[in-house]
This record gives sequence, structure tokens and C-alpha cells, in this order.
Amino acid sequence: MKKTTIFSLFLIISFLLISLCKVSAQKSVITQPQIDIVAYPNPFNEGVSLEIVSLHAKATELRVFDIIGKECQKIELNPFGHSGLFRVVIHDLPPGVYFCNLYAEKKLLGSKKIVSLH
Repeated sequence: MKKTTIFSLFLIISFLLISLCKVSAQKSVITQPQIDIVAYPNPFNEGVSLEIVSLHAKATELRVFDIIGKECQKIELNPFGHSGLFRVVIHDLPPGVYFCNLYAEKKLLGSKKIVSLH
């Protein structure tokens, strides 16, 4: 009788833990902002255009960092109307690898790697 009770208790606890994990995973999927950052041309010589689509988050700034983490540029973003679409052109970066990080309320929303060749 004890083995059956312990096994039943184990099954109930396992079921509850799995259910909690599923609910937690669903909540994290729902709350994730949908961000798309497209860079073209990439790699680039003269300058790079970034198109940023932010569907559920109000992006406020774009920061460009070099490969060692030094901030090279900080750009305040202004959307086209209320569409969540941003367009940015970046010039004058020395040759190297850079990361364009998108922020809203000091939280990182997304990142894009770009490469300067000239």
C-alpha cells in the first residue's frame, strides 16, 4: 500500500512540475517583444542602412559597439508614425566588426552584427 501511495504522489508532483514549466514557457513566449533588425549592405564599405521593426516594444535608442565593447555611436530613434518601423544609416566606422544593440527603457531588445570593410 505504501509503494502505491508513494508512486501516486510522485506522479502528481511530476505532473504539477511539468504543468508549471509549460505555463512558464508560454508566458515567456508571449512577453517576448518581436524585433527584426535588417542591415544592408552587410558587410559594407561606405555606410550601412538598418531597418528595425519593433512590433511590441517601444525602442528608444540604438547603440553601436565595437568588438571589444567600446560604444562607438548612440542614436536616438524616432519611429515613422506609430508603425514601429525605424530607419537608420550609419557612416564613418573604421574597418571591423560591430554590434548594433536596440534598447527600450534601458533593456536590450535585440542585436545585429555588422562588418565594416573600408
